[in-house]
Amino acid sequence: MSRPTLPILLGILLAGCSPQPAPAADSAEPVPPGVVDPCTAGGDDQACADQARAAIHAGDGKTARRLAKVGCDRGHADSCGLLGVTLADGLGGAVDMEAGLQLLRKGCAEDHAASCSDLGSILMERPVGSASDAEAYAALHKACGADDARACSNFVEPALAGRGGPADPHRAVNAGQKACFDLDWGPGCMNLGIVYYSGGYLKKQPDLAFKTWARGCRLGALDACKNVLSGGTDAQRAEARPLACALGHTEACEDGQ
Repeated sequence: MSRPTLPILLGILLAGCSPQPAPAADSAEPVPPGVVDPCTAGGDDQACADQARAAIHAGDGKTARRLAKVGCDRGHADSCGLLGVTLADGLGGAVDMEAGLQLLRKGCAEDHAASCSDLGSILMERPVGSASDAEAYAALHKACGADDARACSNFVEPALAGRGGPADPHRAVNAGQKACFDLDWGPGCMNLGIVYYSGGYLKKQPDLAFKTWARGCRLGALDACKNVLSGGTDAQRAEARPLACALGHTEACEDGQ
């Protein structure tokens, strides 16, 4: 079939600095009355991090900041990284960017991959050409090497453009492939597809781009679904439509009626 000439989302996506859910985060329920809280009373530092992460994803920044601080005060790296995110993003209180970055830098220096990922993502939100570009490039590269899916996804753009480090399209593709295919991270598929579609100093491969976006759509990346709906094959669009609808894309829901 001939693909319709419709808008394709081509902006490289930075997947923010909200932390990825840890395996235990989904089960981090509020502690019932009368039960010892494993974080605040039980001394379980990982429980502090898991509960803080769950609170972030539930939109309760105040609880997230409080629990992360409990774990961080006891020297727990994961909790300190989460506290850094709440401070830098202003979750549950005032923004304190420098304090947040200081915690993330400390965690990254101690090889805590999530801290490196969050540090790089936050710094990449600054204007291109900022003095922090090199630090962001190095942090994302380090975290991707430690199998942080979000870091690999976010590393695609600076590696491709040479923002803060060497411009290396092959390194960008490798990072995107790792995020998308090895670590099953939908936004990584979105960013990798952009490289394939636009060429990114390599040969343009639109068919591969749509296959990659289709995988991203299956992994829950709404923008990847939108790209498939804009120009994928009939089969790809048929598969993407209910997925996009389930992800909140109302136009896809209407098209499926």
